Amino acid sequence: IKPWLDRIKAIATRDDFATAVGEAGRNGVADVPFGLYVDQDAKQPTRYTANIVQGGLGMPDRDYYLSTDASMVQTRGAYEKHLATMLTLAGEGNTAARAKAIVSLETEIAKAHWTQVESRDADKTYNKRMLADLQRDATGFDFARFFAASHIPTGESFNVAQPSAVSGIAAALGKADLGVLRDLLLVRSLDGFAPKLPRTFVDENFAFFGTTLSGTPQIQPRWKRAVTFTTEVLGEELGKVYVARYFPPETKRKADELVRNVIAAMDRRLEALTWMAPETKAKARAKLAAFTPKIGFPSKWRDYSALSVEPDDLVGNAIRAANFEHDRQVAKLGKPIDRT
Repeated sequence: IKPWLDRIKAIATRDDFATAVGEAGRNGVADVPFGLYVDQDAKQPTRYTANIVQGGLGMPDRDYYLSTDASMVQTRGAYEKHLATMLTLAGEGNTAARAKAIVSLETEIAKAHWTQVESRDADKTYNKRMLADLQRDATGFDFARFFAASHIPTGESFNVAQPSAVSGIAAALGKADLGVLRDLLLVRSLDGFAPKLPRTFVDENFAFFGTTLSGTPQIQPRWKRAVTFTTEVLGEELGKVYVARYFPPETKRKADELVRNVIAAMDRRLEALTWMAPETKAKARAKLAAFTPKIGFPSKWRDYSALSVEPDDLVGNAIRAANFEHDRQVAKLGKPIDRT
């Protein structure tokens, strides 16, 4: 991981920071300090759109930073200690003071965050913007550099899920010391890649996020974690092997036939209904006819040829896999929805 940590330490200006944030997201270091993803447009379902969401927190929710509940206060203390330990393991100095400054910045970010209830409101979280709108309303962070490093085209609108939170986070970043911004990206990278780092990082990361936060007493065996990671990044490639062994063409044919029979039977039942109005019945049958069965495995397997996997470079594999998936998602922008 050292080349990536050196890249963070080389950040010399706020412009550099905005670029590094975009690179971090593409490398798999999520939500620092904004989440960015591509998905079907919630209110224009024939197109894809990019989405920006509030981020920047190492703990799950704003309440972990702002609540006066005794258990939350205790968790905050444990989190600050955890950050100092991760910095120490990475060979950094003055770690207690730096961890305290990181938590202070995250607390300012948390103050801008929407609550979970607000973030579940489908109408409130649908706010189409252009880059110029974001640059005007969320000063303190260079979104143009962030988008460029994220490979997101800026000629089309995108969705900002929590506009006031994004503006508040940008303002907090604009006021923060550049060294603290570097450290924020540093600790989030250490925690994000911890499962792929030496055992001391694995154990410290799990002690806080697994045990303190989630109450899980014991980490899974290493082989199970390795299988999970491989499945996450090469799922369809492994799926090919599984299908070849356990789902032969004859089984697939029988499953497809069964589903066709079920759809045909349901269509006959809809046609014979006496209580449904003719126009409603027509719409119901049209909806059924539009149903796309997906049985067993995709009709077209994902092409992983652009992904380089090296047997002696675990962190590099994780970064390249994150780059591959990020770019695969971004490539959907401007294209019709793939319903397969």
